[in-house]
Amino acid sequence: QHAQHAPQGPPLQLSPPPDGQQPGSGVWASVASVDFGLLFVAAFAGWGGGIVLLNHIGKIVTAAAPAQASSQASPILVSLLSACNCIGRMAAGACSDALSRRRVPRPHLLAAATCLT
Repeated sequence: QHAQHAPQGPPLQLSPPPDGQQPGSGVWASVASVDFGLLFVAAFAGWGGGIVLLNHIGKIVTAAAPAQASSQASPILVSLLSACNCIGRMAAGACSDALSRRRVPRPHLLAAATCLT
């Protein structure tokens, strides 16, 4: 007789819908999207190691160098890493803005930045 089919919703899309249609808006619609999941995984996997390094650099220097040298070098190396981190973040933001004006998609820039870390 008649076979019952499960209702089908729209297919998952990785890019904005054509013709200027707006997908569901709001926080929960964003969290449920495939784009959010991909960005979350990339950010968690790519930046997690960098954050661990930044949080523990003082202990890493202390463990790697002799006691007297590490007590003198640790504050200098932590300050140097923090300054370079700040400059690198500002440069990455400026490069991202400049390249996105030249029609380079931001997900490609995210992938490149993740590969560098």
